[in-house]
Amino acid sequence: MKMIHNVLFRGILGALLGIVCIAWPEPSLTYLVMLVGALFAAPGIISLVTYYYRSKSDYEKDISIPIQGVASILLGLLLIIIPYFFIRFFMILLGIVLLIAASYQIFTLIRARKWGQVPWGFYILPVLLLITGIVILLEPKAIASYTLIIFGVGLLIYGLGEILSWFKLRKRFN
Repeated sequence: MKMIHNVLFRGILGALLGIVCIAWPEPSLTYLVMLVGALFAAPGIISLVTYYYRSKSDYEKDISIPIQGVASILLGLLLIIIPYFFIRFFMILLGIVLLIAASYQIFTLIRARKWGQVPWGFYILPVLLLITGIVILLEPKAIASYTLIIFGVGLLIYGLGEILSWFKLRKRFN
């Protein structure tokens, strides 16, 4: 019976998170990056605390643990303090990857004309990728918001499916 209630809890939580992501994509994205920052910082803090409370004989053996812990804490704090920078950086990186991939595909198609005719339809996807990369580079924040809206729709569908499953399972086990 506990499993049935977990299904309901996951469904409600998924649906609510989906609604939040759809209704407020920009703040949700910011808080999501900040949550990732907290998830980076927490293990760093734990590793530093456990490192300093262990015995003196083990203390000199491995210096990499405090360095990794400090690095994890610093990255986590940066994600928490300046999430907009990381959102923009990630979207720009995605835009550059799309530009490179699309340019390479177009270049390959142009070179392939040496061996035979290349139908114009083969150029459609690379050109669309090129346009997408340019749009991402020009408007990285807007694209990130749209991505979170799509993620929110997926979460909402997942949550509603779990709630529907709960209703069906509840009738079966009662």
